[in-house]
Amino acid sequence: MSMKILIIHASAGAGHTKAAEALFQGIKKRLHAQFLEAPPGAQRTPLDFEVRLIDALDYTSPLYKAFYQKSYALMVTNARPSGGFSSIWRISKS
Repeated sequence: MSMKILIIHASAGAGHTKAAEALFQGIKKRLHAQFLEAPPGAQRTPLDFEVRLIDALDYTSPLYKAFYQKSYALMVTNARPSGGFSSIWRISKS
């Protein structure tokens, strides 16, 4: 059986990229370990799997990619800890 795993991220901050890379490496390592740790006497068949990691912004125009990355950095830099998503959460829980 063939297994295909696609991990998509946006390179709009190091955290997104690092998290996607960690998932990519972890999945590859786990699938490889399952093959190597087959019980004694079991037939080891290579797992047919493909794990791909792509940056969604690589499929956009260079202008959009630059705009997205700069606007994300601006938003993160100017975000206030007391507002943002936490205030939206409080409003939605009311």
